[in-house]
Amino acid sequence: MKEPTKKLIKASGIVHGKRIGYVVIKVNGTVTFQKELASEHLSIFGIGTFLSKACVDQLNNKGVAKFTSLQCNHIVNTGSLTLIEGTTRMVLSRGQLNIRKELTADQVKARGLIRAKSVEAEQVELHISGRCEIHSLKGQSIHVTPDLLTLSFTRQLFCQNIFGEDIHLYRTKADFVQGSNVHIGPHCRIQQLHFTIDYTIHPTATVKTILKI
Repeated sequence: MKEPTKKLIKASGIVHGKRIGYVVIKVNGTVTFQKELASEHLSIFGIGTFLSKACVDQLNNKGVAKFTSLQCNHIVNTGSLTLIEGTTRMVLSRGQLNIRKELTADQVKARGLIRAKSVEAEQVELHISGRCEIHSLKGQSIHVTPDLLTLSFTRQLFCQNIFGEDIHLYRTKADFVQGSNVHIGPHCRIQQLHFTIDYTIHPTATVKTILKI
């Protein structure tokens, strides 16, 4: 006999014990998970708070989610997602993404608002729609472009350090940028630029110091 699918659907309250080995967990209201959680699919339509480590294959957040530690293969966020720290293969965000400490990923695609202390990924695509802040941004390929679906006069990315190989920036203000091929796009303000192969600077951008390394 086939074992029944292990599911958990919560509308409100506090979950005190561990929730391990689930196929589906859904949060429809305001729910706090105090212990470790593991599930193939986690869907949040309300407000979910996860105080311990969460291991998930696929996360779909359409509400407000806060994770202390998240390990996940695929993240889709169209709400507000806050991570203290997280590891994932793929992040697709069309809402608000907040990283208190560090996000490590293979690929990050974010459209909208992002605030993070540290983001490190093989590929990073940011389509900014407002004021975004990333203290440290690292990746092989980094592309920062405007979100053409929104009209905003405040969209700009603020960084302290950007490290990559192929870097394309738009409306980025950074203290330090280092890469192989670096393209400083419109309305960027860069203090130091270090490059190994080539660079370009848009006429509306400013770079104070340029050094080939």
